[in-house]
Order: sequence, then structure tokens, then C-alpha cells
Amino acid sequence: MFRNITGRKKSVIVSHAGKNIYPEEIEEELLISDFIEEVLVIGRVNLSTKREEVHAIIYPNWEELDKFTKEKGIEQTEKWINEFFAEEIAKRCKSLADYKRVKSFSIREEEFPKTTTKKIKRFLFQDETVKAKK
Repeated sequence: MFRNITGRKKSVIVSHAGKNIYPEEIEEELLISDFIEEVLVIGRVNLSTKREEVHAIIYPNWEELDKFTKEKGIEQTEKWINEFFAEEIAKRCKSLADYKRVKSFSIREEEFPKTTTKKIKRFLFQDETVKAKK
């Protein structure tokens, strides 16, 4: 029997049902989108349910987003951006099992801090908790 390791043990999110969720698998799906430049998937505690759930922190591809909104004649309001990315995330995650799907997300205005090897400094975001959007 062979096991396929998809990420680091440190970054694994354990669902309330005890299932292991590897953030890298979800990040790969989200990065297919032309509108997402960088993404970091972490486990965050939903303060209302006290359970850890999948949360994505997104740094948009602002150039693609600007081009898209100009072509469609859409004004980029904060509300529109949040709705757009909620739809984009849902579209990209539909092939994943329900327990692996992103339950909440936030948008970053700037790129993620990186190591000298150009990897996102994941450890800087591990201790955050947030009340999840429903």
C-alpha cells in the first residue's frame, strides 16, 4: 500500500470529523483561477461553532481583475470584490470533497511575505482566528 503525501505535516488541517486536509491541494485548485495571484489556505477557528474550518487568504491578480471589470463596465466596490471571489472560490472548489471546501476567505492588499526560496511564510498566519463568514 502506497500513501501519497501532498504537504507538510505542520500545515495539515484536521476537521471536526478527524479528517486530514492538506492546504496545498486546495491552493492548487484555487491557483487555476486567472484572478488569484497567490493564496494561502489555513485552518481557522470559527468562533460561533468553535470548530476549525478551511480559510483562504487571497492576494488577487489585480491586473486581470482590472481588465475584467473594464471589459464588463463593472465598478470594483469592496462588496463586488467579495461576491466575485466567493463565486470564484466556489467554482474552483466544487471538485473537492465538502469537508475540504473553503468556508471563509479574506482578501490581502499586498503580496505575502516570502522566504528566500520564494515560498509563503505560512507560519506567520497559523495563530490567527476569525469569525467565519456565512
